[in-house]
Amino acid sequence: MRVLLVLSLLACACGDGRERTGGTDAGPTPDEDSGAAVDGGGGSGECAVVDERWAAELLPFEEPESKLAVTLDAEGSPVVAWVAAEVVHNLYVSERSGADWVHERVVGSTTAIEVPGLVIDGAGTAHVLYGQYVTSTPVAEIATRGEGGWDVRRLMGDRAPETSTLSLAPDGTVRGTYHDLWNLYLVSPDAADGWTEEVVDDGMTEGGRASAGLGNDLLIDADGVVHVSYQSAASMLVYARSSEAGWARFVVDEEAGTTTEPKDTAIARTSDGVLHIAYRDSAMDALVIASGGDGGWSFEVVDSTERTGFRPQLEVDDDGVRHLAYTRDDDSLWYANDASGAFEPAMVAAPVEPTLAMAVSGAGTVHLVWKTSDEYVLCLGRR
Repeated sequence: MRVLLVLSLLACACGDGRERTGGTDAGPTPDEDSGAAVDGGGGSGECAVVDERWAAELLPFEEPESKLAVTLDAEGSPVVAWVAAEVVHNLYVSERSGADWVHERVVGSTTAIEVPGLVIDGAGTAHVLYGQYVTSTPVAEIATRGEGGWDVRRLMGDRAPETSTLSLAPDGTVRGTYHDLWNLYLVSPDAADGWTEEVVDDGMTEGGRASAGLGNDLLIDADGVVHVSYQSAASMLVYARSSEAGWARFVVDEEAGTTTEPKDTAIARTSDGVLHIAYRDSAMDALVIASGGDGGWSFEVVDSTERTGFRPQLEVDDDGVRHLAYTRDDDSLWYANDASGAFEPAMVAAPVEPTLAMAVSGAGTVHLVWKTSDEYVLCLGRR
């Protein structure tokens, strides 16, 4: 039996200048009817799941584009960064406040805003890294939420990055990566200037120059070492690691993809120090996880179905379980974990657009955000 919950869309002139829309306190829980669909956010759509282990709710976000990021606050509640196609393109950060979702506008663009990166630091402050266009000029920016609104800083990249990622260091500070036409950059906090940048990879090779940093993802280990995964325009999967002597770069897979397909990667680390990089291997037409580090890599095929493994998301919980989400070319969303010792992919929802975002709590609760491709609404799933 599927339970239909109806949400009323409430708009208020909030005293803090933020827009507030109605929602459920926490959405359906896994202990309720797991096939739950939630209708709301203006009554314009429905979120349904095909796997009974998931609960889903419709997010009351108006005119969403397929550009998403999600993270968890200190209480484990999801916080979502998303872009709305309104009169202009607006970037919002939305989080729960009681029964409502509160939306804060970060920035707007008359042209476009690219997929953002989102993180909340150890002090509870939200940061968003993104690319946008200012009077048709592509730029990279990072915004930090303060008491008076969002402090936006222009970065030195000369293109609007299609992929931007933020990650939390063990000391509670933030690091980010993004790429422009050629370079992959690392963004770090700086006491004097707010943020500082350095080039991780300039794309230079013996055979010439190829754009570096496509589909980048990063993590920071307990020693403060930064680990970055990405692909180059030459279709190589690359891993980079910071050190006092500079950046060490390693080619993980020389034939990871083609020049025309998305090159998204996701990196995670288990407690034994092993790194895991999820990516779509276009040459094999499969979703693959490369595991290893400086000493070499092993390769695990998770899904070899035709046209699979797009937009991979990979995280590890406190028990060392790897959680993996991705889409297939048939507009379906898939999830798998290796709690049983092996990945067993199962469909979550369909039809969806080829974009998603995932956040996993230390206890292993998974939060997925996706956009449906039939009613064009945003959904939040949890298991």
